[in-house]
Amino acid sequence: MIIFAQDNSESLVIGEDSGYYKNGYADQMRLLIEGLSQDYEVKSYTFGEKVAEGIDFTFRDKQTDISSLFDELAIRYSNRNVGALVLASDGVFNRGLNPLYTSDQVRFPVYTLALGDTAMRKDA
Repeated sequence: MIIFAQDNSESLVIGEDSGYYKNGYADQMRLLIEGLSQDYEVKSYTFGEKVAEGIDFTFRDKQTDISSLFDELAIRYSNRNVGALVLASDGVFNRGLNPLYTSDQVRFPVYTLALGDTAMRKDA
């Protein structure tokens, strides 16, 4: 089984690449999931303010809680044969615990798709 988790927060579409994420990105991810589904069982989730089954490419959530995703997956897939989690996010979280500390709850590999603006910003 492969788990695909999509960040649905507004932070993904505030940069210069927002047109891509609002248009072509969703189609490419659907094709990826379809391709993986031919050989594997694929479960899809959307996360932001909350975790939900299925994929939502609206990018409307005001907050991102990646730790709640790890909490949910640890509960749902404990002692299950999960080959990998593909986590598509810009990595910006503003709710919950630091995902570096909560990712160890899941006992399967986590592969990330780095999305969003790659420009370095100074912290206040």
